[in-house]
Amino acid sequence: MISTDDIKFYSFIAIFVIVVAGGVYLYFGGSKNFTQPKQEVKTTQSQPAQGNQPGTVASAPTGSSVTIKNFAFSPSVLRIKAGDTVTWTNQDSIPHSIKSTIFNSSPFNQGNSVSFKFEQKGAYDYTCGIHPAMTGQIVVE
Repeated sequence: MISTDDIKFYSFIAIFVIVVAGGVYLYFGGSKNFTQPKQEVKTTQSQPAQGNQPGTVASAPTGSSVTIKNFAFSPSVLRIKAGDTVTWTNQDSIPHSIKSTIFNSSPFNQGNSVSFKFEQKGAYDYTCGIHPAMTGQIVVE
């Protein structure tokens, strides 16, 4: 016969498993409720950018680009001027997204790009919304 203590114990285990499973689901991108961007973010089909290596710092003119390859942003730090547009191009075979304090993109697949125009000076950290260990920074001068 099942005792009251057994029922409490199994109820606790069931609730714990449900809470942990829900947290794992949300952490790894299970929720598709993305925040609305504060500025228009454009997704386009484009050719991948070439030549940037992870861990590098680059300064570039208007139309700057960041390549996403091997679960890394390249360059990891990009210096631009206020008013420049940055384009992230996905070269990985899985989707990525851009998540920051000023905008969030929807996931985009290999060969697709997302662009954002930076109007204000400052340093803007960002991550992949699906893979939070992927980090980068845009420095607007």
